[in-house]
Amino acid sequence: MKNKYKIILLLIIIGLSCISIISSPFYKGTMYNDPSVFQIMGKGMLQNQIMYKDLFDHKGPIIYIINALAYLISPHIGLFIIEIVFIYIGTIYIYKTSNLILKKGSFLISLLYLMLIFRYIDGGNLTEEYAITFMSIAQYYILKILYEKETNIKKSWIIIGATFTINFFIKPTYISIWIAFGITQLIYYIKDNKIKELIKCISYIFIGVAIVLVPIIIYLLKNDAIKDFINAYFIMNMKYSEASIIKKITCFIDMIKIYGYEIFIIFAVLSNIVVIFNKKQTKIKLFITLYFIISLILTAWAPKTYIHYLIQLAPCITLELTFLICNILSLMEKTRVKKYKEQLPLKLIYICIAISILFSSVQINNFLINSKKGDTKRSAMDEIKTYINQEDKILVLGNQPYYYIYLDKQPEFKYFFQMPIIMYDRAIAEETQKYVYDKKPKIIIDTINIYNKNAQILYGMKLIEIIEGNYEKHENGVITYYVLKDNIINSR
Repeated sequence: MKNKYKIILLLIIIGLSCISIISSPFYKGTMYNDPSVFQIMGKGMLQNQIMYKDLFDHKGPIIYIINALAYLISPHIGLFIIEIVFIYIGTIYIYKTSNLILKKGSFLISLLYLMLIFRYIDGGNLTEEYAITFMSIAQYYILKILYEKETNIKKSWIIIGATFTINFFIKPTYISIWIAFGITQLIYYIKDNKIKELIKCISYIFIGVAIVLVPIIIYLLKNDAIKDFINAYFIMNMKYSEASIIKKITCFIDMIKIYGYEIFIIFAVLSNIVVIFNKKQTKIKLFITLYFIISLILTAWAPKTYIHYLIQLAPCITLELTFLICNILSLMEKTRVKKYKEQLPLKLIYICIAISILFSSVQINNFLINSKKGDTKRSAMDEIKTYINQEDKILVLGNQPYYYIYLDKQPEFKYFFQMPIIMYDRAIAEETQKYVYDKKPKIIIDTINIYNKNAQILYGMKLIEIIEGNYEKHENGVITYYVLKDNIINSR
């Protein structure tokens, strides 16, 4: 890849990141739920709080390690830097992969990949954003094996194993490319009676798996957190994604309609059809088709319609489009339109750049709206600061943990956010009641309206009684919060 393309891609990523992700210095701090959870978990690791045991979340440990690394770089812009680096690495590997197949037009595919990320990034610092980087890396080495037939390079197999394990420990539904690759290899190795070669390849994959898995197991064993990890990562996630197949399919169809993803699905289907009828691309046929189908299934696995779920399809869609363009150019070479073959990729790049500029203007509008909302909420939180000292603790009822970040208060309560996990584990309500009764945090921020009937059912009337007996209610039009009465007396 030419240096000028690397620089152009990096500048595009930095520019779009400034207006698209909430870790950008222009946003003045994180104001979304899940990104805040990951930051709190990462910061907690650096303060010797044990993942899953001292602080609860149901994502994999890798996302917290990434956020801990970001905090080590800089509490203020470390996350912004980390996100840019991850997106950039993923983009470079998408370029490298498409260059194996297209030779020309790889820059176009890289731009399409960036469009698929930033159109659906939903504020950033989400599991999908980091997972697709490792998917993109694996995709390159898998294509080196399947397309370039470089099966004897140990490094490729080890990297495939390591990236699989990393993604499994980000979120277990981000493994479509490894499932497709595994099935493809298993079928062809058995068909060609290459069992010894298969065992050798699997052994290298397990080396990659061990490189990532062993440190995670040591950490969990050392901190006696295996049971907590299983409860959070497997049991809670199974409860969270539990739904009928019909509901999952319905939610997925609604999601692609709501967020305008139909065109990419159509192109991917066309690519599969073209590849299937291409006599030269034999082993690739099965992999491409499986990769696409499994990616759709795993994207639809959680019965939700969150826009950021679509990010995980970016590596798959770009690979499908790469093969589609490759086959179109091959067809043109055999026809009378051969003379346009060299011009087509360049024209498509120009079109893509124009679309990117249009997309950027939309993101600028979104940035201005979201930044203004954030400023309003931060101003409202400044009022809370007058009641708390450095050693005081706060509790957020509900699911808006960014209050901890803005107020610079690392939570000590394990379930520092309760929604929606309290709906799947009623013991959390009892733990919350006990924490408020025993510890009496100086500030309780109410994001669910505890006087609402549904909230009373989830949290229990006892919690309301404890708050009413010990706290004074405050409202400033944006935030409802309760201040410990002794603290009110002292502050006055």
